[in-house]
Amino acid sequence: MAEKPVVPKDPIQTRSLSVPMFIASGVLMATIVLAGYDEFYGRRPYKNYQATFTQVYLNYLDELGPRQATRMDEILASEDYKSRLELLEEAEQLQNAAVAPLMEKAKIIEQNLETLRAVQKPAKSEEGHLRWAASAATSDAKREKIIGQIDELMKTKFEAELLTDGAPVTATYNYVELGNKILALQDEKAGLEKQQAALASKAAGYRKELAALVDKNLDGPTPDSVAKLVDKAESGLLGGEGKSVNDILQIHIGEFDWIDRCESCHAGTREPVDMSV
Repeated sequence: MAEKPVVPKDPIQTRSLSVPMFIASGVLMATIVLAGYDEFYGRRPYKNYQATFTQVYLNYLDELGPRQATRMDEILASEDYKSRLELLEEAEQLQNAAVAPLMEKAKIIEQNLETLRAVQKPAKSEEGHLRWAASAATSDAKREKIIGQIDELMKTKFEAELLTDGAPVTATYNYVELGNKILALQDEKAGLEKQQAALASKAAGYRKELAALVDKNLDGPTPDSVAKLVDKAESGLLGGEGKSVNDILQIHIGEFDWIDRCESCHAGTREPVDMSV
C-alpha cells in the first residue's frame, strides 16, 4: 500500500495573527499615550530646565546691570571720551550750519525738476510717437514729412516757471534745451548730495570712534542692552510670541520652509554672541 503523502499545514488555517496584532496594537497605543502625555503634560523634560535657567539668567543680569552701569559712567567721565565728544559736537555744529543751505538749494532744484518734467512729458511722448511713425512709414515721402514734424517739435518753445533764491522766473527753452536743463539740474542735485555726505562723514567718524572706545573698555553689553535682556527674560525668553517659559516656540526659517530648533529647549538661541579669536 502506497504511503499517504505529507501535506504541509496551511498557515492561514492552522495559525492565527491575533497575537502579533495584539502586541503591535499594544505598542501603538502605548506610543500614543506616551506622546499625548509628553505633549500635554510632560511637554519634554526641558520645561523645568527652561524655568530654572530663566531664574539663573535673571539673577546674572541683575548683577551685571549695575556693574555695567558703573563701568559706563567711568568711561563717559574719562578725558579720552570727553575730548572725542567735544570734537563730535563741534563737527555736528559745523555740519548743521553747512548742510542747511545745501538742503534748501536741493529742495528748490527738486521742485524745478518736477516742473520741467511736467512740461517735457507730453512733448517727449509726442517725439516717441513720431519717431515710431517715421520708422514704420510705408514711403519715403511720408517718412520725410514725419521727420519734418520732429524737426518742428525740436524747435518748439516751452515755458516753465522756475524757483530761484528770490522771486520765481519764467524761463523759455526749446525741446533740446529743455532736456539739457533737466540733466544739468540732476547733476547739480547729485553734487549737493555728495557735499552733504562729505560734511556728514566727519561727524560719523567721531561717532564710530566713541562707539569703539566704549566697546573696547566696557567688556560686555551696555546698560541699555542689559535692561532689554531683563525684559525679554521676564517675558519668557521667547520674545513677543511666547507668553511664558513653558510655551513651545520654534524657529521657522522661511527661506527653506523648515523648523530649525525649538527655543523652549534652546533659550536665547537668537541672542547675538560676540566671537573673537
